[in-house]
Amino acid sequence: MSEGGQLGIWVLKMVAVVGCAVLYRLGGWMNKVWRRYVMPLVYGVVLSGFAVYHHSWSWTILLYAVLLSLALHIGYGAEGIKDKITKRFIAGSLAGLAAIPLAITYHLYAILVFHITICTMGSIFLGVWNESKEGAAGEEATIGLLYTVLPIMMV
Repeated sequence: MSEGGQLGIWVLKMVAVVGCAVLYRLGGWMNKVWRRYVMPLVYGVVLSGFAVYHHSWSWTILLYAVLLSLALHIGYGAEGIKDKITKRFIAGSLAGLAAIPLAITYHLYAILVFHITICTMGSIFLGVWNESKEGAAGEEATIGLLYTVLPIMMV
């Protein structure tokens, strides 16, 4: 594939990531269904589409979508700073760990480690010490980006 074609695929992937970040944000604003079910379902379909295009589809993409949905059911609200950090650590780590089936299938272990790290750290730092000018909208949309940007590069 030409570099132009590769760039086009990358742009489409980034559009999908932004779309999933919006769905993640909607789940924090309107109804948790958007975050917990719709976003992982849409993301699983998008990943499957790119994998079919690349002739690399695997059932582990569906497993990842289910694991991501389960991870997004973990609550992370708390009052004290220690509880906030602990809950955000658990929620972010599980969202990152959900990509294990993809990493095993596509042999991308370094990306998995990086993914787990940014999911965990992003959840903690953006959720506990949110300095975004957009407030909760900026925090949630950015976390949605972090949860989806690397797995789409695996397929």
